[in-house]
Amino acid sequence: MNGSKGIVKVAVVSGKGGVGKTSITAAIASLLAEQGKALVAIDCDVDAPNLALMFSLQARATEDVVVKATEKALFEQDKCIHCKSCIDDRYCTFNALTWNDDAQQPVIDPFSCEGCGSCHVLCMVGAFGMYQVESGHVYTARTSEGFPLVYGETIIGASTSGKLVRSVKEHAFEHADGACIAIIDGPPGIGCPVIATISDVDYVIVVMEPFPTAFHDASRVIQVIEQFKVPFGIVVNRCDAWVEGQRDIMAFIERNDFTYLGGIPLDLDIPRSVVNMQSI
Repeated sequence: MNGSKGIVKVAVVSGKGGVGKTSITAAIASLLAEQGKALVAIDCDVDAPNLALMFSLQARATEDVVVKATEKALFEQDKCIHCKSCIDDRYCTFNALTWNDDAQQPVIDPFSCEGCGSCHVLCMVGAFGMYQVESGHVYTARTSEGFPLVYGETIIGASTSGKLVRSVKEHAFEHADGACIAIIDGPPGIGCPVIATISDVDYVIVVMEPFPTAFHDASRVIQVIEQFKVPFGIVVNRCDAWVEGQRDIMAFIERNDFTYLGGIPLDLDIPRSVVNMQSI
């Protein structure tokens, strides 16, 4: 990726949301800053970004870049011959086209439109065009520790999280200010945003909890990471919350010869720090 040469990129993912991934990302970033490392922090959870909250930065972005990575269909009324083929022949499989009986013309629901372009291709008189719409925003802020934090946020109804993640990373690396390390807060799940997050990183930290859902989802994201052949290690948050669950995780790690980076015991100071918008 342009601008990322020479930067060690570390992503933090979890599979399941709510297991402490963002808190751990913020803690690592603060620790690196204390050690005098030049870094850039990146929040790739563009559907629900909250890394900035850990540094009290949500309302103090110094730069706002609009990203247009989504296409939508546009009805060109002057070309329509009112044949209704677009409705009768079901041009749109996403049900974004309906018919206005009064105007005798189709109506596009922009929230249902996926930008596939089938109406544009199939209409024999070319009454449908395609145009780019705003997909989201990329924000840049600077923490009190002195390092830049770049995060993105999708616009409601936009279906382009993966492309926006890539835009966030590209923007971050272009404004890395000589950083040698990028610490990336990844999104939950195993979908396109996660793939865009880990596709070009040097290392991945997988955060687990000793509970069935967190364990299951983390094991799935590990399968995705292995497809990209990226080295990774496992951190277990609240490792003492359930002894049997922790035992199962350790057996899983040993059985697969995975790297165990350590466990974080349950500590009420951690949620207190989150409430106060402070990194650990």
